[in-house]
Amino acid sequence: PLVVLMPRAQARHAALSLKSLQHEPFILFGSGFSLNETIQTACRSQGFTPNVVCRTGQWDLLADMVAHHMGIALLPEYYARKINPDTFAAVPLTEPEIRWQLTMAWKKHQRPTPALRAWLDIVREEFRK
Repeated sequence: PLVVLMPRAQARHAALSLKSLQHEPFILFGSGFSLNETIQTACRSQGFTPNVVCRTGQWDLLADMVAHHMGIALLPEYYARKINPDTFAAVPLTEPEIRWQLTMAWKKHQRPTPALRAWLDIVREEFRK
């Protein structure tokens, strides 16, 4: 599920609806990230277009911008857990809950390379947590 990443001092609720964020400045990922379309579609379904103040493909820059009160970001909970909880709050997003699905694909009838097998082992271990 996606969570709302915001400065810890700004977090006043245990959960937030997407509609309650309609007047917030959004920091989104770069245009190549599929998560953007998911976020924008969810916002439109709630009757608003997000006010996007910046786009970046760099996770660290996104977090720094949120820390400096430049906007909020919607992140998969998995990634938000890796960000300093003393600085940031990762508030659950409700109404609607938005889920990010990570999908991997490879050729079914081709023997996996050692690199692919190693990558799959890492992904399975990391996302099992």
